[in-house]
Amino acid sequence: YRRRFARLRSRVTKHPEPTTLDARIRRTIGRASRRTRHFALSRRSQRVIAILGMHRAGTSSLAGSLESAGLFLGDVRGRGQWNQKGNRESRFLMKLHEDVLKANGGNWHRPPASVTWLPEHKARRDRYIRRRLGRPLWGFKDPRTLLVIDGWLEAIPDLEMVATVRHPLAVARSLQRRSGVEPLEPWLDLWLIYRRRLLELHARHDYPIIDF
Repeated sequence: YRRRFARLRSRVTKHPEPTTLDARIRRTIGRASRRTRHFALSRRSQRVIAILGMHRAGTSSLAGSLESAGLFLGDVRGRGQWNQKGNRESRFLMKLHEDVLKANGGNWHRPPASVTWLPEHKARRDRYIRRRLGRPLWGFKDPRTLLVIDGWLEAIPDLEMVATVRHPLAVARSLQRRSGVEPLEPWLDLWLIYRRRLLELHARHDYPIIDF
């Protein structure tokens, strides 16, 4: 028993358990810092591409082409009534982006003037990114991304972007048919909002824009 007690006392001496709150906090921060460093190091070997553009402006076609060329999009929506080949959008990201817009007093067809990501939204975004850490090339497509892009650039500063544009009347008529809402003017106004966001972003980050 004496020998067993001596061995136990030796282990406790070599690896003392923190007993103060400050020690526990330091240990927790250290673990979080190590996870953050691992996340950053893992990201360096990746390329991430965001496909941008207005609704009904050819983003699905571009996403499908890039996916065929090797871009990993993950679990995305397939064929639907308004898109025979699928819109290539993640339900997870669509819900996340819509929740971000809703928290800022808007939605995809009533974009808020400014957007702030809440901690809960950032946590969901980061979880989505972590699931793709082993992918050398992945991307995502959702027209709402254009409205919430700053949150993505915060998490992925070297995010690559590519966009599509389409004639405003073609976009407005397509949205009108899909929604059944008359007249065209609200959809034209919405097209203008998205176009301005696209050009403002392009002025900060030079990326390709494709005429659909």
